[in-house]
Amino acid sequence: MRPRLQTDEQILAVARACILEHGPAVSTAHIAGELGLSQATLFKRFGTKEELLVRALLPTGDGELIRMLDAGPTEQPLPEQLEVVGAALLSLFDTVLPCVMMLRASNEGAAQAALRDPSRGPIRLNRSLEAWFQRAVDRGLARATRPGVAAAAFVGAVRNRVFTTHLMGTPRDPAEDTAFLAGLSRLLFFGISPAPEPR
Repeated sequence: MRPRLQTDEQILAVARACILEHGPAVSTAHIAGELGLSQATLFKRFGTKEELLVRALLPTGDGELIRMLDAGPTEQPLPEQLEVVGAALLSLFDTVLPCVMMLRASNEGAAQAALRDPSRGPIRLNRSLEAWFQRAVDRGLARATRPGVAAAAFVGAVRNRVFTTHLMGTPRDPAEDTAFLAGLSRLLFFGISPAPEPR
């Protein structure tokens, strides 16, 4: 039987699903079998299992969020903007957090190096969010504070919500996500706003 013609993206999607279901120790024979390919074909396309693992799992879906952060903040009320950013973070983390956890569990040198690469993944996202908070301060939308702390507090709270979901294996209610983001945004904003919270 001739192998099916599949794009790298299709192969990576199947590999990602196999790794997320069976863990990073899943064999390339299993992945190749799911694809209807030989292991030789798989290695011809990706070189090594480590390369396949990194390319399948390394977070790459943050481009739109990074562009939104780099373009902001706007003149809209900051709590509303934080809710939009928070919703984008929730969506992103739902997808990438399980992948990052598998990369960390793999103990592969290339995987660990990729996670520490400042040009992509978690470090790039944190830097973009920190710069967003700094511009909010520079534009008088927030009181002068350490933007790295504000960014870490915000992204940490959102990440923890997603992590707890995956850890407990329970689905989240979208309405509760909306209420959580509204509460978190107001809590953070009125902690850094130039004026006290209105009564």
